[in-house]
Amino acid sequence: MLDNLKEYIKMFFNSRLLPITVVFVLLFSILVNRMFELQIVDRDNIIASGASNTIKEKDIKATRGNIYDCNGKLLAYNKLSYNIVFSETSKLSGMTNDEKNQMIHRLLYILQKQGNELSVEYYLQYEKGKLQYQVEGSSLERYQADAYSVQGGVKALTQEQKDTTPQEMYDYLIKKFEISDSYDQDTAIDILAVRYAMFINRYAKFQDIILAKNVNENTVAAIKENSELLPGVDIDQNTSRVYKKSKYFAHMLGYTGSISAEKLEELQKDGEESVYSVDDQIGISGLESTYEEYLRGTKGSKEITVDGGTSRIISEKTTKDPVAGNDLYLTIDAKLQEECYHLLEERIAGILISNINNSMYAGTRGHSTKDIRVPIYDVYNAIIQNNIVNVERFNDDDASVLEKATLNKYKAKKKVIVGVEEGAEKMMEAVNSVPVIEDIKGEPGTNAGGMLEKVRQVMSNLTNQHPKDIKIQDLLAVDTYNPQKIKGGLANEFSLESAVGIAAMVKADRLQMKMIAEELTDRLKIPVYVGGVEADMAIKGALTTPGTNVPLAIVDMGAGSTDASIKDRDGNVKLVHLAGAGNMVTLLIQSELGLEDFNTAEDIKKYSLAKVESLFHIRHEDGTVQFFEQPLDPNVFAKVVLVKEDGELVPLEGQDSMEKIKMVRTNAKKKVFVTNAIRSLAKVSPTGNVRDIEFVVLVGGSALDFEVPTLVTDALSQYNIVAGRGNIRGCEGPRNAVATGLAMSCADV
Repeated sequence: MLDNLKEYIKMFFNSRLLPITVVFVLLFSILVNRMFELQIVDRDNIIASGASNTIKEKDIKATRGNIYDCNGKLLAYNKLSYNIVFSETSKLSGMTNDEKNQMIHRLLYILQKQGNELSVEYYLQYEKGKLQYQVEGSSLERYQADAYSVQGGVKALTQEQKDTTPQEMYDYLIKKFEISDSYDQDTAIDILAVRYAMFINRYAKFQDIILAKNVNENTVAAIKENSELLPGVDIDQNTSRVYKKSKYFAHMLGYTGSISAEKLEELQKDGEESVYSVDDQIGISGLESTYEEYLRGTKGSKEITVDGGTSRIISEKTTKDPVAGNDLYLTIDAKLQEECYHLLEERIAGILISNINNSMYAGTRGHSTKDIRVPIYDVYNAIIQNNIVNVERFNDDDASVLEKATLNKYKAKKKVIVGVEEGAEKMMEAVNSVPVIEDIKGEPGTNAGGMLEKVRQVMSNLTNQHPKDIKIQDLLAVDTYNPQKIKGGLANEFSLESAVGIAAMVKADRLQMKMIAEELTDRLKIPVYVGGVEADMAIKGALTTPGTNVPLAIVDMGAGSTDASIKDRDGNVKLVHLAGAGNMVTLLIQSELGLEDFNTAEDIKKYSLAKVESLFHIRHEDGTVQFFEQPLDPNVFAKVVLVKEDGELVPLEGQDSMEKIKMVRTNAKKKVFVTNAIRSLAKVSPTGNVRDIEFVVLVGGSALDFEVPTLVTDALSQYNIVAGRGNIRGCEGPRNAVATGLAMSCADV
């Protein structure tokens, strides 16, 4: 029997069944091992993961019914749109407050870059530089009760809680959500608004929070690309209401909008909580409101299972299909309505024409509207503003003197809007397109808006004037970038984030200087007077440079501003005061090199660079090599250093090469000083053309720079302008031009 068994085994190993058997045995072993891991080794983890899965019930919005006229002409319909929504996830729940705030800040940057705004409700907002509540009455009390998490709601509020000021509420919530003071006030308000929306939604996490509505496709793409960094943020397809030829039918059709908290509460009292939710659109006025129930349709619902570990959707199941709203057919004839509208337009235009007077100001006014007179000046501006007349032709070479004058008048009243995301070039085109700038304002809720508002507020505090009386009359924008450290990087990796640097110039008046003069008089017990205009005094001082004479133009390059003035043979002086100078250069260097210390950036601006290649020699940025008899400090070996005036070598920390630092420094000076030199001279030129200026003298502290005068003179040489540094009184170089001019002016008196 044993021999038979041996023979059978021998036959088996020699047969073709052996490889197949081996494969089956191997696969069976793998299967058994995997079952062991799942049932024994990973049993607890799998149970925990399954338990952490979340099942959400979400509404499926019903399509709102269309509105037609009596002939079936479409008047109101829906189009596909995208909303940015937020829902709580397990990943977000595990994040710290600071991590949540950073995530929201990242989202805000994407929205602002693409020109979108937050749709969350703001209960606190800055108005004229002061925090104000955006709700009142019962809505304010409800907000206070929610913010303080008062058990029992509004009725349980204490008097102290009811008396909470906007600033106290802001400070309380900032501390509650741990929002860093590193954010500017507008960004902090935005982050606070989102955090508060998340906070009050904590007991209804199955409902999404709408963060932004009707966003464009670029925003959708940016959100999807950064989905890993934006946990809980998602794209929701929706519909937006569109009205055809709305100006003819708006008063009848009305409009839709987001349901208010008060309206939702009112409907819920009436038993309508299953029909509406906080993010629904509802008819606000007109036929949209009157026929709301008929048009709205019936919502559907779906069940969503979300993986507790990855926050990814595991499955979706529709539990109830939505039912579209009914279409509404009106008795209105759209064509007849349009014709009636045009007839009224003509009638009103006839009344307007009959009351126009040839004046820049409003005419006589009586007790009747027939006595009102309309200034022709306002009529012309309205005609041009509404593109009834194409004024671009007025700029052609063959345009008449009257046409060119009309264009200049129009530009003087022109309002130009440009987005920061369009870049510095577009912003400066807008600034330069307006001959006389009355004021520059930023959109509320944006970084630019916050910066300009801060400038306005600071000047308001300094001069004891109301912020609305502070006018920003010049702006310099330059393209730059900010190095951003990558979170979680192992080798200090960073990315370069495009940005726009902005310097603003507030209209100067004598009020602040008068206050300083009064304070000096009080302290020194010596009469102190305010005299002269800076650019005017500068040209007086510049004319003390040997060999100079009128006509002469100067560019005064200081720390905070760039001034220019020109004096003709008759003694007439034309001057301008522009934003941006030495301090802006320093800030650009600090930003682009990612420096924490402002003083280091200031030194990089002022001093040349060198690379310490051994303990006995250095290579300067111009390529020359300098040798030393004594060994250098070992701390500077192999480092990029600043070469100060006394020969001191100051090492720079960081990994940036000498070439990169030099490039950043030089480009910053070009962006500010070269740009402003050409801008300022164009503004003071009698013809508006820089080429018509013959001689330019450079003065001011920045004219002492080892690099700036060369950059500016090289740029001006392209316009056939002879330019050079001043030598005040033949001994001071470009310094003390203003002081010298002021002294000369007082001596003349």
